[in-house]
Amino acid sequence: MSGRLRVLLWLCCFCAFGLRAEEAIQAYDVRMQVEPSGEVLVTERIAVMAEGKMIVRGIYRDIPVRYRLGNGLLRSTPLTLISATRDGRPESVTEQRLEHALRLRLGSADVRLESGPHVYELTYRMNAQLLHHASVDELYWNVTGNDWSLPIRHASVEVLLPEGAQIQAAHGYTGYRGSREGAYEVLEQQGNRLRLATTRELDAREGFTVALAWQAGLVTRPGWWDELLVLLADNLRRILLVAAFSGLLLFYALIWWAKGRGPAKGLVIPLFELPRGVSPLMAGYVWRRGLKHDRKGVRALSIMFTDLAIRGWLSLQRDTSGLVLTRGEVDGDAIREEERRVLNALITREGGSLTLGGRYEPRLANALEVLLKSVKGIERNNFSNATGHWLFGAFFALVTGIALLVTSTGDAEAANNAVWLMLLGMLLGAGTLYCLTHGMIGTGLPLLLFALACLGLAAGLVGGDAVLQCLALFAIVAVARKLMRSPTIAGRRLLDELEGYRNYLSLAERDVLDKAGQAPVMSIALYERHLPYAMALGVERQWTQRFTAELRKGTLAPVEVDYQPQGFTQLMTSGEAMTLAWNLDRMLMTASVPPEAPRSVDSFSGSSSDDSGSGSSASHGGGSSGGGAGGGGGGGW
Repeated sequence: MSGRLRVLLWLCCFCAFGLRAEEAIQAYDVRMQVEPSGEVLVTERIAVMAEGKMIVRGIYRDIPVRYRLGNGLLRSTPLTLISATRDGRPESVTEQRLEHALRLRLGSADVRLESGPHVYELTYRMNAQLLHHASVDELYWNVTGNDWSLPIRHASVEVLLPEGAQIQAAHGYTGYRGSREGAYEVLEQQGNRLRLATTRELDAREGFTVALAWQAGLVTRPGWWDELLVLLADNLRRILLVAAFSGLLLFYALIWWAKGRGPAKGLVIPLFELPRGVSPLMAGYVWRRGLKHDRKGVRALSIMFTDLAIRGWLSLQRDTSGLVLTRGEVDGDAIREEERRVLNALITREGGSLTLGGRYEPRLANALEVLLKSVKGIERNNFSNATGHWLFGAFFALVTGIALLVTSTGDAEAANNAVWLMLLGMLLGAGTLYCLTHGMIGTGLPLLLFALACLGLAAGLVGGDAVLQCLALFAIVAVARKLMRSPTIAGRRLLDELEGYRNYLSLAERDVLDKAGQAPVMSIALYERHLPYAMALGVERQWTQRFTAELRKGTLAPVEVDYQPQGFTQLMTSGEAMTLAWNLDRMLMTASVPPEAPRSVDSFSGSSSDDSGSGSSASHGGGSSGGGAGGGGGGGW
């Protein structure tokens, strides 16, 4: 065989392979009959070429049965399937409810199609598809839909109106959704009949839409009362959603008004001492209404150490290895219970020591845990959270959220999976919030990724709207939890006393005599006694400036000028000792946090889609491909 002949033979084989039939919709012919009752009888004849790639057992057809109107409300369009055939014989049909559409799956999972051409025919009836204007009625119909995964070689539509109708305007649209291209031809337009056909092939995701108008009076129009009832029924879920949101907000607002506001603020007068039994820990916790910006309790622990050092029960000494904490002799009657527990967790015996360097120290972490347990009693005695009422609202939100997820789809299995994914996502989200507010960013970020993955998967099952609505409900619950916390009567009284005491500590030197004429004279003992409280209330800088000014003026006794703070090493100057007290929290932070092991995280994401339709005066050219009723799409399976 010559070389030229061999090349020619290969070219012929290649061309034959290229001419091999590919899967497509060869013809998409639709016949529509508008009945005097306002219903539309639709017959779709879909001729396909099956090659066992996408079309293996049959095809599916997604037909929208719920649309979003221009005002945001929903409109349902009931569909009644009359018949389904393949190649002239009845075909098995499985119905599946999607978020906004009904999926008709033609074929059987046990039967594979033979390769080659097949003709499917669907006949169904739909209601609420017409648009009613002042003098005309209009049909705006997406003939093929814009969501087919297969190309459409040729499409046509025949519309038959009621007897006596005269078509006043007609227009067609082709292309992708939103396109106003008019690649079609009018085959017939006479009296009450209209026939259109495309003049080019439609690619996957392209569609063919038709709109026509005729004189009013030939089709029964629903009354306003019927339209209102239908509108309410179609939007019942939204009405219940608004009622649930409004009810939850009103409930929490009433509870906040009755319990969440707390007692009114009392008269604030300067105080030079706090009531007995109020520790720096209690003062700081109540004044800041919690451990704000100190979630780990490190700042509170450093203030407690400063107080214990000033009273001589804990020695702070700096050397080359770090900071050495040594437990001194403790006055059993004077020490507070929370201080005793923290000291016992830190150093069990008198004279024992602990060195804080640049590494993790488990005993310090235990002391922090003991301290955080101690503040629970302070919280309980000084603040109220209306927990019972808040939990009732949270339970209502949980039940409502589950109902929203279940009613957002007709697929029971998808709804069930979405509920569990949503609950897991919310749990992981709460864990993320806890980690991020407690400085555990390395743990919080992976949890955040997993939470978003769960929410995304849930949105893919039931739609993004339902997931966002659930998140909004729980956002109300979270905000309510924050607002419900208010001081008790005892807590309000202590807050007023703390404000008066804080005002005294923060007064500048020149204001002491003017605003607090009875203020005690500054001394070393006075400064030391109030320093931990000043640190707890955030005015240690002003308090120390007052003390420094007295030193400069020479009003302190000479023996006090170069004093050595009790509990601090004798090798430090007074300024160094105070600097150590102020920066102690940084040392404690380093020693209380265990090192994190490296980790890697895989993330997942989900997405959702929302099919919606709306009507317009499209018969005069104001529409587009993909607009109007009908539509949807399909593919092979």
